[in-house]
Amino acid sequence: MLTSQFLLLGAILFCIGVYGVIARKNAVLVLMSIELILNSVNINLLAFALRNGSADGHTFALYIIAVAAADSSVECTGADLTGLFNAWLANNGGASATDACGPLTWSHNS
Repeated sequence: MLTSQFLLLGAILFCIGVYGVIARKNAVLVLMSIELILNSVNINLLAFALRNGSADGHTFALYIIAVAAADSSVECTGADLTGLFNAWLANNGGASATDACGPLTWSHNS
């Protein structure tokens, strides 16, 4: 019963993360949603490790935590790069990065 509750929690977090990746245009929010997806995978790995009695899930969860830490460092620098890019576009008479970036395409205003 405990394993199924962990798997349900992981599935809910995964769905929220996928919705965040699809619905958001802001790069920082998309990266935060990816972190939510990674954490849901961690919960699933630990639930199966608990069920099977092996340490493999714990090992993979530690690797995913390391990837998430690298991802959060990209988030911190990504916000600064987005601000610099918006300032460059504003100085050159263009729109902001969020105006120029569509959901799946890059449109150039000429």
